[in-house]
Amino acid sequence: MNAVKVDDARRVRLPMLAPGDYYVPEPMGENSILLHKVPPPRRQMTEAEVLAAIEESPIRFQSNWEALKEEVR
Repeated sequence: MNAVKVDDARRVRLPMLAPGDYYVPEPMGENSILLHKVPPPRRQMTEAEVLAAIEESPIRFQSNWEALKEEVR
């Protein structure tokens, strides 16, 4: 078994892991850590994508802003 050293940023380089993969560490005790490979997280939508999704949505307000303010007061 080859020993690896933790750097100042608390990182460990493991050559058998591929760059860009995601792993969740699970402490197995005082001296062991198990890594579980997980799918990459969903990327967040850009502002343009959000605005386009709002425009494409079938949900529409049936009244204008002034009527809505009167209704809730």
